[in-house]
Amino acid sequence: MKTWLSLFLPTDEYKRQKLLLFIAEGGVLLVLAQFLSLIIGPFESSLVPIISIGIFVFYVTFRYIISGMEYTEVATQSDYKKERKNIVMKSLGFGVIFTGLNFLVQGEGFLIIEPIIMGLLATLFFFLFNWLSLKQSFNKNRELMDE
Repeated sequence: MKTWLSLFLPTDEYKRQKLLLFIAEGGVLLVLAQFLSLIIGPFESSLVPIISIGIFVFYVTFRYIISGMEYTEVATQSDYKKERKNIVMKSLGFGVIFTGLNFLVQGEGFLIIEPIIMGLLATLFFFLFNWLSLKQSFNKNRELMDE
């Protein structure tokens, strides 16, 4: 299937199909959120798209994390420990880069603690998302091996 969206999708056919399914489900939720905002009543007009897009992004990300399809090669305990160490190192690297960029973007008159707290939170969320995905993948792969 040729589409511009293929640039952002994985090359593995199973992952591609599942991700497209998650995006389609998220799109339906986005439409429902827009429709509900019309029915419920007056909201701040700039909040409705932000909330709807937030619902879409959160849903697709959450479904991808709990699907257990990110780490297909992790099936043994040693692979799991090795990948967990990689996740810790990636998270720390991401946190350092995020905090550094946050310092560069901040203008004058900011508290020095703000970019540090933002960096710590970003690092924590990055680690948790990847760790949950790894855990789900590991459990799914072990179940497939036991069958």
